[in-house]
Amino acid sequence: MTVSKKILVVLPSNVGGAERVTVTISGFLISAGYDVKYVILSDRIGSIKDILPVRQTTELVKIRNIWDFTITKLVKLLRRERPAYVFSSLRYINPRVLMAAKIVGGIKVVVRNDNGLLTARWDNKLLMRLTYRWANAIIAQQEEMRQELIQEMHLPEKKVHAINNPLSTHEIDKMMNAPSPYPETVGKKYLCAGRFFYNKGQDLVCEAFKEVLAQIPNAHLYLLGKYDKEDPYFIKVNRFICDHHLGDQVHLIGHESNPFKWMRHCDCFVLPSRYEGTPNSLIEAMYVGCPVVATRCIPMIERMVKNGYNGILVEPENIHEMAEGMIKACDLHDFKMTYRPGTPQDFLTLFEQ
Repeated sequence: MTVSKKILVVLPSNVGGAERVTVTISGFLISAGYDVKYVILSDRIGSIKDILPVRQTTELVKIRNIWDFTITKLVKLLRRERPAYVFSSLRYINPRVLMAAKIVGGIKVVVRNDNGLLTARWDNKLLMRLTYRWANAIIAQQEEMRQELIQEMHLPEKKVHAINNPLSTHEIDKMMNAPSPYPETVGKKYLCAGRFFYNKGQDLVCEAFKEVLAQIPNAHLYLLGKYDKEDPYFIKVNRFICDHHLGDQVHLIGHESNPFKWMRHCDCFVLPSRYEGTPNSLIEAMYVGCPVVATRCIPMIERMVKNGYNGILVEPENIHEMAEGMIKACDLHDFKMTYRPGTPQDFLTLFEQ
């Protein structure tokens, strides 16, 4: 069946887990025959261009920050494009998209929450409370997040859908087969992926790794993810590395366009988070066959990881338990995926209403 509905997908210029999931979902729409156009809110098109389908139309809506007349600019765009749907997937963008669509009228909106409300700023939470009732459908990454949205945003249950994050398996399969990025001379290779942020817990994995070295002296820890050298949290982590003379064995890789080759060839993937929405990197690591260590920072992680089978579960902020888990996890092999990703039809249904 040929589908001609136009859908605008609104994104920021940089890449994180939420952006990757958004592009994966939009790929399902493209495969189903929808006319998808990407709208980038930024002063430039940054690293997001690396993960967008090359044949799709992309438009830059220039803003210096989210307060730079974003709604006005989106209204102008929607009036010109007249899409059937707009799809956005980040809490600070979603209310602006909903307000612009409400002003223009006749445009349906599907939004996805990239995280729970615990980490939302008060002003953004207020905007969500005011605007989410206008959405045609709201995607929550898990049932706990769905109930939180229904209760705190006072939303009807039928509007909020709990759908597990999808996996772009075709893309992962292609990228994970790239050559190993690790030197052949290193011993056990531990990987932690995510932008440097307190909730992500890079400081915790560095402390745990120091204990690991007492038992595995030739181990190495690789930290993937965007960082700002002026950021206080990054400075704290880097100071710990320097103060404990770990610089030769803890490697700050920064942003990596292909994290899957790092996952495929490491001995253990570590998720040391204090809090998460749904950790895409953990799902991806398990998919490529990497044993994991993960904190029980949200209930869903205990449903994703089968303790002792494909990973080791530890309590948040328990450094000693994390270090022990990192040592034990390297002995786990030949396991199957225990997480059920969202299917294309799970998401397509929301755009057929």
